[in-house]
Amino acid sequence: MLCLCSIKVLGVRYPTCAARGVVGNLFGLNRNVRSLFTCRPQGSALLPYKRRQSTSHYRGKRYMRLQISDPAAILNAIATKYESSTRVLMEYVDNSLDSAENLKQLATTSVKPGFPRPISIHIGIDQDMRQVWISDNCQGIDPEMMMRLVSNIGESKKKGVAWLNGQFGFGLHAFRAAADSLHVYSAVERSNLHYLSISRKSVDFDEPVPLKRNDVLHDSRLQRAFSLGLLGNNTEHFDQLDSGFSGSAILLENIDKLWFKPLHIKGVAAEIQQHFESLLQQEELTISVSTHGTTKRNKTTVPAPASVVCRPFDYGVLEGEVFAGAIPVAAGKAIKYHIVVSKQVVPNRRPRFFKNGRCISGVSETRSFMEDSPYKDALWGHPALCGYIEVGDCLQPVITRDEFAKSEDRATVYTALRTLETQLNTALDSTLVSQMDENMSDLEDVLQASVAQIVRRDSSFLRAMAEQGADESVFEPIAAGTVDVSDDDRHPQRTDDSDPSAALDTVVRDDVEYKAIKKPGKNSDSARENRPSKKRRGPFEIKFVDVAADEVSHAERSFATGTCLYINVAHRDFQERMHRDSKGRLRFNARVAAYLANELACHYRMKFYEKFDQAVPHERERLYHELCDSVNSVESVLNTKIATLERKIRSKERFTE
Repeated sequence: MLCLCSIKVLGVRYPTCAARGVVGNLFGLNRNVRSLFTCRPQGSALLPYKRRQSTSHYRGKRYMRLQISDPAAILNAIATKYESSTRVLMEYVDNSLDSAENLKQLATTSVKPGFPRPISIHIGIDQDMRQVWISDNCQGIDPEMMMRLVSNIGESKKKGVAWLNGQFGFGLHAFRAAADSLHVYSAVERSNLHYLSISRKSVDFDEPVPLKRNDVLHDSRLQRAFSLGLLGNNTEHFDQLDSGFSGSAILLENIDKLWFKPLHIKGVAAEIQQHFESLLQQEELTISVSTHGTTKRNKTTVPAPASVVCRPFDYGVLEGEVFAGAIPVAAGKAIKYHIVVSKQVVPNRRPRFFKNGRCISGVSETRSFMEDSPYKDALWGHPALCGYIEVGDCLQPVITRDEFAKSEDRATVYTALRTLETQLNTALDSTLVSQMDENMSDLEDVLQASVAQIVRRDSSFLRAMAEQGADESVFEPIAAGTVDVSDDDRHPQRTDDSDPSAALDTVVRDDVEYKAIKKPGKNSDSARENRPSKKRRGPFEIKFVDVAADEVSHAERSFATGTCLYINVAHRDFQERMHRDSKGRLRFNARVAAYLANELACHYRMKFYEKFDQAVPHERERLYHELCDSVNSVESVLNTKIATLERKIRSKERFTE
């Protein structure tokens, strides 16, 4: 009884009924496996196969050879290393790109270098049938190569070729993680279209069969793809079977529901744009994604969007400090990097490792590098950091291409990146200071609004007392309505921009220099000159100030000068109450609100007494109660407004990340 096909493992061919070799060594399987493959013809039930010893002799020594009883189960187990359906899909897009690169290399010897024709790679998602097509107009696969790709596990002709990405010869079997079967339609130039089908439930498969025009007309899978446009610009070539056409169309059929759910057009397009970022910059290369059918959103069935063309990301539009260059790590080998410490957060563009233009993983998601990095996720996971590190031939990925294989070269590369890490961390600290200044400026507005609210409350109280016949000499300013109680709490207002007591950028007090914190991009001299004059609300204008490190110990917490109140954010008591998250960003909490309430309330009461020509109460009890009342009032208002500000900041961060 003969099997239909055999399997070749690392250059040695075995019949399916007795496949033996080093598959276990390649994928880390148990070396003590001793059973044999089970022999069965196509369509027959499993037949018992008598166990026999597989022994060989070499130079008089007897040794055992590894044997596997169920190769399909082993291949399926290896495929489970893929953790997402989009990652599985990238394996087939990667194969198309490798084929395109082969065409490009062949064309470099001609008069016109580059691709010999516009290359189109298309991903078609069939929502109703839970299947995905990946088609291209590249080199195509001849029948012999098609057989080798399926049967020769662990062997890849791409290995060692500088412009190709293949390493393990397993990519075609990646479908086993998510789909029941794989169907391959492919043609090389001036040859027939051939068809091959593989099931994840079996290692038996038919040889590739040629398809003629009549066969294509009766192929239900192809006809559905043609009618729905799931092959994109390649539809006409496969439909008409042009004699000069070459290319491939691969179908992942009956994808598991859980794995199919993430395969929507936006997610797949975004994954391609991140995964093949640098390759998308090539002229005459187009990768597009389309979908057909309906999808469920919030338990409602809606039509899926039509199509999208994947675009490369332009780092040139970012404002920030750029780090670009190459780091030599071995003879003739170097890693290239392009990383931007951006002034604004860039969504989904955190630094990533690339190999030959293909993304391996995010730097902060590469476990081996994170264990070695001194700055870890605080640096590489920060949303203001974006870019890529191209390792070229310096490192090799593991089979799932989301981590680097452990080697001496890996340790060398990680060590070489230490200097870059230090530079990036220094630049990021400067960016964090800028972000802190912006947040502190927003907090100034919150404090100003809170004081204005307390002023309105006290104004209403005093006005009511004046109307009830209280001492007019005390409450006359309030009764006359000269205190500004505007409803606009968003901006502080000045009575006169030329007022010498107005807020200054630098204040010297008791030989200590206090520098005002400016909101980035909004407190420049030109911006101040063009800003319309505003009336100050409340008793004073509030400004946060900073002092030099050597002056912190004898600097005041806060002080009032003229119509301005300065709060020192460098003071130890303030710093102890400030909270920073793992990425160094400021977080405003109740402790900050309580501290600021105490500072504001004390200065507010003094201004209150000064405003209405009242003497500071001599009775300790009265002074205590009035001060406590002000502290509690300001803290109550601040807690609400600071919580609102914190939600606003977090919402902005979530949106941009």
